[in-house]
Amino acid sequence: MTQLIPEQDNVSPIAKAESKKSFRNRSRIDILANLLSAARGGSLKTHLMYKANLSFVLATQYLTLLLEGGLIDEVLDEDMESKRYQTTPRGLKFLEVYEKLQVMVGNE
Repeated sequence: MTQLIPEQDNVSPIAKAESKKSFRNRSRIDILANLLSAARGGSLKTHLMYKANLSFVLATQYLTLLLEGGLIDEVLDEDMESKRYQTTPRGLKFLEVYEKLQVMVGNE
């Protein structure tokens, strides 16, 4: 009979860390970092919502906060109809510091 749940000894440290992460709530800083990371190459609002796992209302609130802080920019597409969100150099610096802090506290 096949075993559905792997033994603890066979589970990788990454899988253990991921399982612990999946049960904790994200902080506002974590959500901001998720959005900034997803917008590095430029993304539509709906894509950011899916990548950061946020509702439309929450994504709008966080994007407004990022725009006001100069961490993200709204850029019109070539068709001049749709807006893309692009992480600014200041937003990239935020991500760099965020990632260093995550390593320091052992979350990454």
